Amino acid sequence: MLARIVMLSIILQVMALVMAPIAFAAPVVPGSPTAVTADAGDTEATISFTAPASNGGAAITGYTVTSNPGGLTGLGAASPITVTGLTNGTAYTFTVTATNSAGTSPASSASNSVTPRAIQTITFANPGAQNFGTTPTLTATADSGLTVHFSSSTPGVATITSGGVLTFITAGTATINANQPGNASYLPATEVSRSFTVNPVAPGAPTAVTADAGDTEATISFTAPASNGGAAITGYTVTSNPEGLTAIGTASPITVTGLTNGQAYTFTVTATNMAGTGAASFASNSVAPRLIQMITFNNPGAQNFGTTPTLTATSTSGLPVYFSSSTPAVATITPEGELTFLTAGTATIHANQAGNASYLPAAEVSRSFAVNAVVPGAPTAVTAFAGDTEAIISFTAPASNGGSAITGYTVTSNPGGLTASGTASPVTVTGLTNDTAYTFTVAATNGAGTGAASPASNSVTPIHIVTDSERVDHDYDALVIGYSGTDTSVGVTRNITLLEAGNNGTSIVWHSNNPEIISARGVVTRPTGANVQVILTATLTKNDATRTKSFTVTVLKQPSNSGNTGGTGGSEDSSSGSSQPTQTSAPAFNEASKIAGVIVNGEAMNVGTQTVTKVDGKTEMTLVLHTEEMFKLVEAATKENQGSNEVVVPVGKLEDVIKVILSGETVKELEKNNFKLSVKEETIEYRLDVKALTVDQVAALLGVKTESLKDIEIEVTFTKLSMEEIEALKSYSQAQGHELIFEPVAFNISARTTNQEGEVEEVSINRFSTYVERIMEIPAEIDPSKVTTGIVINSDGSYAHVPTEVFEKEGKWYAKLQSLTNSAYSAIWNLVEVHSVQDHWSKEHVNDMAARLVLLDHESFLPDKAVTRAEFAAYMVRALGLYREGLPVVNKFTDIAANKDYSSILIANEWKIIQGYPDGAFKPDATITREEAMVMYSKAMDLVKIQENKAGRLAAYTDAYSVSNWAAVHVGRVLDADIFKGRQNGTLDPKGTLTHAESLTAIRNLLVEAALINH
Repeated sequence: MLARIVMLSIILQVMALVMAPIAFAAPVVPGSPTAVTADAGDTEATISFTAPASNGGAAITGYTVTSNPGGLTGLGAASPITVTGLTNGTAYTFTVTATNSAGTSPASSASNSVTPRAIQTITFANPGAQNFGTTPTLTATADSGLTVHFSSSTPGVATITSGGVLTFITAGTATINANQPGNASYLPATEVSRSFTVNPVAPGAPTAVTADAGDTEATISFTAPASNGGAAITGYTVTSNPEGLTAIGTASPITVTGLTNGQAYTFTVTATNMAGTGAASFASNSVAPRLIQMITFNNPGAQNFGTTPTLTATSTSGLPVYFSSSTPAVATITPEGELTFLTAGTATIHANQAGNASYLPAAEVSRSFAVNAVVPGAPTAVTAFAGDTEAIISFTAPASNGGSAITGYTVTSNPGGLTASGTASPVTVTGLTNDTAYTFTVAATNGAGTGAASPASNSVTPIHIVTDSERVDHDYDALVIGYSGTDTSVGVTRNITLLEAGNNGTSIVWHSNNPEIISARGVVTRPTGANVQVILTATLTKNDATRTKSFTVTVLKQPSNSGNTGGTGGSEDSSSGSSQPTQTSAPAFNEASKIAGVIVNGEAMNVGTQTVTKVDGKTEMTLVLHTEEMFKLVEAATKENQGSNEVVVPVGKLEDVIKVILSGETVKELEKNNFKLSVKEETIEYRLDVKALTVDQVAALLGVKTESLKDIEIEVTFTKLSMEEIEALKSYSQAQGHELIFEPVAFNISARTTNQEGEVEEVSINRFSTYVERIMEIPAEIDPSKVTTGIVINSDGSYAHVPTEVFEKEGKWYAKLQSLTNSAYSAIWNLVEVHSVQDHWSKEHVNDMAARLVLLDHESFLPDKAVTRAEFAAYMVRALGLYREGLPVVNKFTDIAANKDYSSILIANEWKIIQGYPDGAFKPDATITREEAMVMYSKAMDLVKIQENKAGRLAAYTDAYSVSNWAAVHVGRVLDADIFKGRQNGTLDPKGTLTHAESLTAIRNLLVEAALINH
């Protein structure tokens, strides 16, 4: 009962709450619509918008759109709303308001501006089915009169230009769209699309049909047609002619069988697709089926390097088999099968038989086999130079390395069996006993082992090398002052002799503490009052070694009855009366050097010293050949050989600078005994007749008497050009269309002496009376035929030809450049074809002279045009290697200017090849007569040292009598030297003109006869 009462109370309380009155809020106007946009139509616009964020608490019952201008309105319950009655061509914006039960909202922001325009409609008829391969043009019109544009929505089937030109890609259904975008007066037209069928057609004809014959068959290759007709090609048919045999396939190649061997056939090909078969191709090449042949070629197995086996192979046809190599770096083979091995490795040789009228070419058979290395051959040209308890052994690598890189060399002495190893020449053997004679052999080692020893070297005897300190000590001990007559150190009345050099190569500088009484050169001035004691100090120096030695000398006063205040000496140039000073010399010591030796007439001797220094970052190697030892060598050599002699000075590898120094006295002795001098670097040799140094003339230039030639140093120098100079030269060469063969080297000879004032005077010996040779080894990777000519480099970076001969010696190729001057030299490749002589008798000669830079303007060259005196002089100067830019020349002629155009004339005159007329003129533009040219050739013969090889040829010409008296001797010489030839009719025509082709041909003959260029 109690529970029921509680439940009833709760129910009454809930009902009281539910029945209580509820209070409601009043609605307000909605917010403004947003995102108002307008799209123009024909006299109307459609306005889109977004409902307000707030409806004001009551449902929105409608929207009102108002235009500006015009205030035209449109009503609606939702977006979008269209406003009609607008004026086409007028720009409008629109606002929107929202309305609910409480009222109307504020207007929205204005829309974008739009301008109503007229509607246009496109008319585009369906073109109907089209055939693949055609290019129809579609048309459509708009009632606005504006141009309709086309596009394709099926570009995989057809593409179309904006103007309507169709291109079909494949068969299928094409859909093309026509559009007009409208303008200021018309709205864009509604797009009109038309779809139509593109029908396939038969494919085009295949192309590039080629046939390869087999045995009763042929294989036909071809290229698919340019057009497949719009549908995939399902097959190809090949038909033979004759016999009409066919074969079918889906792609190239296709083989036709059942043919008759020996019968010639051609073939055509057609292509087929779903639309049918296309036209036939052009006929193939003609082939005749032949029998198959097979090659039998057994693998020869491993072979040893150095052997020359002959391989064999046979064919079932009985036809000969020919061989080739695909590994020419390992082995080459002649077509007949003779192998030559170039290195160890794997060789692959191919056997082929090309077939004939009855047999097809055989399938190539290849065999690979190992070429095993063997021990290398023996080194050659082994030469020894003795040192102090050691010897340096130079040698040439073996002709054969056994097919494997040489890894080292072993030098063995005899006696003693002492050995030394190295990877290249030279190798030094140490631990030898001084004053014992040794010979040496050299063996080479590679991966296969050590080869046979070389023949023994020359015999050399190691001796003690005197150090600089020892030289100074010996000259210190021997140094004395030379006194005249009965003078002594405690009683001097005359000039004394102070040695300036010791016999062991030291220099001696004197200092006097009283130079007014005794000068540093030994001039004595006797005092008038009392005897005077003078201390003379000598400083002896050899490189870094030095010592000083002092002498005390008493100079007696002048006699009271003498009026001479200058002593007996008087001056440094005067003699000391009838009595000559006594000179005491230090004993000479033997000298030896590791590499400062020479080879005289093939015999190696030690005669000098070598030093290596760094000067301005460059490595300078200096070899000094000592006068006393050189005199002994010359005396020994001339006892055995009274004719021509040669002294070769081997030097090391040219790093930057190499200098070889001889005394003027040595040069004179070599000159008297008909010596040639050769300075020989690893790849460069500089060779000249010592007479070309004209040491007497050099002495005169330096103011040195001929009896004092020992005071002159002659220095031969090799110098590498700087990288900047080399790069500039390469750039210039490339600009000329030439190829630089190897890096240039500068050669120089200078002479110097020290005058009485202690100043060094120096002159360059840069002009010679005979050609000086520069022999440069052509790098192994360069084809010798690409060395066209040597060049001498001018001061401005340009260059000119020097006569050059290319030759082979002991498996290596060399270029011998010959010149009458010194400078920097290299070589170029320059292939030239002068178009005007392609069918001319002078073709070979003119092309060669153009390639050698003798003929420069070959584009305008006229071979049969008469040559002028100036042109002839230019040819001659360039051919002989005399032309140099920037050389000073003297102009002796009255009718030419000393400019570049005429510099060749002045150079030729300086070398006595040409001369002018008695009135002082040269007449450069006058054509040269044949006898005038022969006089110049004759004078050039003197320069290049050509002798006549047959006498009396002039008399053989029917017009010999017409040669001028002043020219007769020269004309005879040139004819007898086979340099110049007459006319084909047996005449010489001495007064006739000389053509450009004739002049260049004769100049080339001159160079060939002088052995200055290759034949």
